[in-house]
Amino acid sequence: MKNMMQLKALVKNYARKYGLNEPVTMQVYMMQRLLVRIVASEYRDDLVVKGGFLMGALAGFEARSTKDLDTTAWHTAVNEESVRLMFTEICGVDGGDGITFKVEGIKTITEQRRYHGVKVNLVAVYEGMRVPLSVDVTAGDPITPNPVKRVFPLMLEGEVVEAWSYPTETVLAEKLETVLSRGTATSRAKDFYDLYVIASIPDSYDARQLKEALRNTTEARGTSPVMDDAAATLRQIEQSNNLRKTWRSFQESNHYAAGITFEDCCRVLGDFVEELL
Repeated sequence: MKNMMQLKALVKNYARKYGLNEPVTMQVYMMQRLLVRIVASEYRDDLVVKGGFLMGALAGFEARSTKDLDTTAWHTAVNEESVRLMFTEICGVDGGDGITFKVEGIKTITEQRRYHGVKVNLVAVYEGMRVPLSVDVTAGDPITPNPVKRVFPLMLEGEVVEAWSYPTETVLAEKLETVLSRGTATSRAKDFYDLYVIASIPDSYDARQLKEALRNTTEARGTSPVMDDAAATLRQIEQSNNLRKTWRSFQESNHYAAGITFEDCCRVLGDFVEELL
């Protein structure tokens, strides 16, 4: 394992090469090292990766950064006590890299959420460096058809790690449900970006399974009528000046979205709606 100064230099060079935020790049690196420990622990078949970290694996971390590691517990009951035990044991796994992970805090995150979950605040310690991390663990999310084993590249080592993750159909279903149920009230430009990215990957999903995943997701979230109004919602989104401003702001903060117009995003969303109606 490299020393702290070498690691900082490697992360700095990686961030500069791809135009990324350096502290966020270091967080992603540490989340990858945490994932190494998860798959080496007894919870390897329990925690299912989703969210921005999964999108980073699909698109490349240089094309989709994230500050959190989002997961769903497939078998373990999710409460503060069980999740604390889980991550205390995961942090005790030797990753062979000299990094120490410590649980700093645990809290329930049900407020204003449509699912039950627990947030774990951790710190990764390497020599004199401390990097704060956040992991969300949720429960009760429908995963259609089932979790899939996926390869996650490690950004600096040139290696990969295999972990359970959402299937692409469930990723799409959750993002489509969020965009269509919130309509012009959404502030999540990253969902438009993620839909665009996945649509750009050849043969990335099965249309029949996507329909089933969307049905299961909307039923679980109590938004089953969302597709009935999808065409009208799409027109409102296309005409929204506020969403155009939100998209431009997202582009300014995330260089990898610079070449994608709001019209491009709406076209992709329209293609999904047409396919699913």
